[in-house]
Amino acid sequence: MDIQPDQQPASTAYARPRQPADSPAAALPTETLQHILELALEDDEDPFERQSTRRSFSKVCYHWYTVVPSPIEYAVSSARSARKLALRLRQSTSDPGEKVRSLVIRLDAVNGVNRGGRTAKLLEACRNVEHLSIDLKSALTGGYMCDGGGMGYRLYEAAKKLKGLRVLELLEEAYVSPAALADIVEVWPELHALRLNCKFHPSCRPPPLPVAEALRHLDISGDVELAHALLPYIAPLRTTFSLIVRGDPLPDSRFSGLLLPFADRLDKFAAPDGWLWSSTLRSMFLNMKNVHTLELHHSIIKDAHLVLELHPLAELRELIIVGVATSAEDCAGLHVEWLLSHLFPSFERLRLPRQLAQLWTAAETKTVEDRAEQSQFELVWT
Repeated sequence: MDIQPDQQPASTAYARPRQPADSPAAALPTETLQHILELALEDDEDPFERQSTRRSFSKVCYHWYTVVPSPIEYAVSSARSARKLALRLRQSTSDPGEKVRSLVIRLDAVNGVNRGGRTAKLLEACRNVEHLSIDLKSALTGGYMCDGGGMGYRLYEAAKKLKGLRVLELLEEAYVSPAALADIVEVWPELHALRLNCKFHPSCRPPPLPVAEALRHLDISGDVELAHALLPYIAPLRTTFSLIVRGDPLPDSRFSGLLLPFADRLDKFAAPDGWLWSSTLRSMFLNMKNVHTLELHHSIIKDAHLVLELHPLAELRELIIVGVATSAEDCAGLHVEWLLSHLFPSFERLRLPRQLAQLWTAAETKTVEDRAEQSQFELVWT
C-alpha cells in the first residue's frame, strides 16, 4: 500500500490537477473545506482509512491540497513502505519526522526476513511519536525474543527510544512476556494507555515490578496469565482507570476473580465480545462504585437473566449494549425494559445497536422508547 497520505505539488505553472479558478471545487472557502475534511475524518477509527481520505481530498485541486495539514499520523502496511516513508521524512523540510505523533505499523508474514530492521528506520525518523500501534501477522525473529514483544531486536530497540510515548498497542502475533511488561512500564513512564490484544509468553523469569504511575487506560485480551502478570503494576495506585477486556474469558480461568479487587477503581468498563455470567462477575459489577460507562455484549445481559443489578451503581451515566444479533431469537431475553427500570435516577444515556430496532416488534421498541422518555434519559441507536 502506498503510504504517502499527501502528494507534493508538481513543478508546473498550473494548479494540480488543472482546475479553473472559478470552478466549484476551487471556489469553496478554506474554512468550509477544513470543516468538510474534519467531518470526513471524525467517525473513521481506522488510520488507513483516514490516511486514504486525506490523500483523496488533496487530489481534487491545488486549493484542496493546501487545506490538508501536514499529517501527524501515518499508517504503513509493509516494511518496504515503512523504509520509503522514513527516507521521505528524513529528506523533507516541510514535512519532517519530528512532527509525526502517531504511527500504525501492520506487517504481514510475507514481508521478508528483515522486516524489523527496515521498519526500525521509520521509528528512528519519528522520535516524537506519542501513539504507536504494532500489528504483526507473525512474530519477527532475531534476538530479544523474551523481551522484544515479537518485534525483533532492531524494531524493539528503536521503539524503546520513543521517550514521549503515551499510547502503545501490541496486536495479533506480537507478544509480551513478564520481562517485556516490566520494560514497557520502566522505559515509558508517561504511558497513559496500553492495549495488549496479543500473545502472552509467561516463560521468562518475572523481574522486579515498577509502578505504572501514569497508566489510566487498559485494553487487554481475556488471558488470565496476562492479567495476572499485568495487574500488579497498577495495584499500588488508588487512581481510577478504564478497562476493556476483549475475547470471552474462559469460564474456569478465574479472570473475574483477578479483577474483583480493582472493580471499585474502574470508571469505564467494556466487555464487547461476551463473558459467561457467574457469581464472581456479578460481584465485580456490584463493586464498580465509580463506573460511569458500561459497554456490554448483549449475551452478558441475556445470561444474567434478571440478576444484572445496576441500580447500586450511583455514578453510572451511560450503558452501551453491543453485539450484532442476527435473529429475533438472539435478542430475545434481553429484558432491556426491566434493566432500565432498575437504574439510578442520574442515568443519562442508553446506546443500542440499530439492528435491535429491526428485530424487535414495534411494541418492544416502543416500550424501551417510552421508558427512556419517562426516565428522561437519551436513547441512541448506533
